[in-house]
Amino acid sequence: MKMAHRILPIISLIILVFTLAACGCKHEEATLSGTPATCDQAGFTEGTYCSLCNKALKEQKKIPPTGHTEKVIPAVAATCTTDGSTEGKTCTTCHKTIVEPKKVPALGHTTTTGTCTRCNFTSGIFTISYYVDEFKQPTKEGYVKTSSYINGTFSNSATTNSNLSVILAADEEYISFFLYEYGSYLVKNSSSRYSEAYDIIMKTASGKKYDLTGRIYPGGDRIVVDSDYKNTVLSALKSGGTVSFYIEQSDYTTSKYLFTVNTSNFAAKYKELFG
Repeated sequence: MKMAHRILPIISLIILVFTLAACGCKHEEATLSGTPATCDQAGFTEGTYCSLCNKALKEQKKIPPTGHTEKVIPAVAATCTTDGSTEGKTCTTCHKTIVEPKKVPALGHTTTTGTCTRCNFTSGIFTISYYVDEFKQPTKEGYVKTSSYINGTFSNSATTNSNLSVILAADEEYISFFLYEYGSYLVKNSSSRYSEAYDIIMKTASGKKYDLTGRIYPGGDRIVVDSDYKNTVLSALKSGGTVSFYIEQSDYTTSKYLFTVNTSNFAAKYKELFG
């Protein structure tokens, strides 16, 4: 037994000698620094190698990625006029975006009357105004009118297709047109006794035509649609589409007027005022 204990160290020494002889290198140990694992990249433990022969003395071991710590980026709802975004995800550790939020385009206004059914925004050229009293103070009696001029053309014995500006107004009783030749000269009736009669053709967006009549009353400054046709014109204006008017004097057909109205928000404004 004592002999066996002596033989084993000798054998180990012999093996070590042969190993060193085979390598031919008296190793000088150097350190391989470890790399910590990140959320999505593996790391490695510290290792060692021989600085003389580059032989690995202590193999580095792979450390699995730690994985992301997710945080939700809340979705943002799109509105009629602003873009939104879908839900996303980010990592609270490395701050990397895991799920990129996607843009949701603005929805746009949805309307057939000029007032958005989603946000109640009112677009279009019609607005509400109020009549004034003898002191130039607004009364409770209102009307719907175009907030800006409608562009058109007029022709007579002296000119053809010249600039016409129009204001359209409607209250509970009347629908009227204020016509401005050359954009500034208001068409009036200078007679104090007789009305001036006008023939009117109205064409809706569908292409349907209606024969109407109107007049400028004595001393008046607007063409008033005759009451028999008021509801016909009112219905067309509430359609939300475009409505065109061709007007000429009944007795003197040299004066002719042509213009088109975008009625997109007329119905909403008329209902707001008159119910």
